[in-house]
Amino acid sequence: MISRGGMQSMFFTQTIVILALSLGGLLSALGILPALLLGIKDMLTTSGRAIFAASMAALSINVLIGEQYLSILLSGTAFRPTFERLNLHPKNLSRTIEDAGTVINPLVPWSVCGVFISQALGVPVLEYLPYAFFCYLSLLLTILFGFTGFTITKIDPIKQQVNAL
Repeated sequence: MISRGGMQSMFFTQTIVILALSLGGLLSALGILPALLLGIKDMLTTSGRAIFAASMAALSINVLIGEQYLSILLSGTAFRPTFERLNLHPKNLSRTIEDAGTVINPLVPWSVCGVFISQALGVPVLEYLPYAFFCYLSLLLTILFGFTGFTITKIDPIKQQVNAL
């Protein structure tokens, strides 16, 4: 850090984080994502559709804003009622937004992770993209598992009511 410019060399990455958090705060305060979900709420009737929608929301936020933590936060809070309505265990939502939000972040050239990796390695994001198998395969497998039901955990509503008493 000392020989390469210290804090000054990290200023670009810090600026991206601050701008992304500001935009995420606006999206959250204005309620834009929940308003968009209201339009497709009736179509989210199966676990596959809910997981696909949650992963596409996390991916879209990640690409548009470039901040992985905001894609997790905004998608998680927006899709939690949908997953509860479908009696899906919360770990399904957690895994979905992790695979579509956090893991994809290094593949977005203007994201914090993409900028850091490309500057640290001296390799543009588009050059290492074909070799980042884990990043895009985890997203594809999550969507596939959502539609097939493999590894999807449901909550028994009767057990949940008994435990609440």
